[in-house]
Amino acid sequence: MLVSPVKDQLERSQPVKKLKTRDSQDGNALWEKSIFDLKSSGILETEAIVGKVVKKSELLTSKIKTFYFFLGVADETASVKLMVYGKDLHRRIKEGSSYIFRELIQDGKYVKVNASNSVSETNPVNVPEEFEREAERLLYPELTSIKDIKSSPPQTHVSVEGTVTQIYPVQKVKVQHKEKMTNRQSFKLRQEAEEISVTMWDEATEQSKDLSFGDVLLLTNMKPNEYCGKVSLNSTQFTKITKIQSVGIWKVTQD
Repeated sequence: MLVSPVKDQLERSQPVKKLKTRDSQDGNALWEKSIFDLKSSGILETEAIVGKVVKKSELLTSKIKTFYFFLGVADETASVKLMVYGKDLHRRIKEGSSYIFRELIQDGKYVKVNASNSVSETNPVNVPEEFEREAERLLYPELTSIKDIKSSPPQTHVSVEGTVTQIYPVQKVKVQHKEKMTNRQSFKLRQEAEEISVTMWDEATEQSKDLSFGDVLLLTNMKPNEYCGKVSLNSTQFTKITKIQSVGIWKVTQD
């Protein structure tokens, strides 16, 4: 049966359903909008999105002492990064749970959530794996390529992504200005044609001790170090290793 193009267009433009809110009976219920449509055409005050919180950042403070944080949210159509204000919402919103987000504000590159009554928990949203990964990556810090790390002046901290190509066992070494022996573990990280040595120190070795050959990693807050013309990366107290893809094959190279 043929469908009229005009009728088809009208049906596609109609909201699919109303959200079940306390004011639904008086005709003021919000229209649900998919994240894909939000990113394509923006959002109105009379619309809301429903999505799963895949990733939540730590609580941050602006220069004017305003508390805010970021969320990586996804539904069955796409993912989006939300900027959310308030300590209370940071406490209430949990990774892995699904929420209705109302009264969203599109402000430049951010979609913002202001009031604590703009968010309410709802039934679980089924999210395809590809959009879960997208939502998680939305909260990753800005990455620096291994090539740029090697060729640029030393920076305070960098974040980099790559594949583990070689792993060395944890060793105890003597470090200047420390009485006790310190744990150290090194591995090599490759990104396309570039490779760099990475050294984890002290408590940071707890994050690297179970790495496998072939794991794809995101390393955040690493400190570049140059010695005899060779650049390497060292862990800091803020370093975090995130496994983007794990192959689960253990391979340690003995010195």
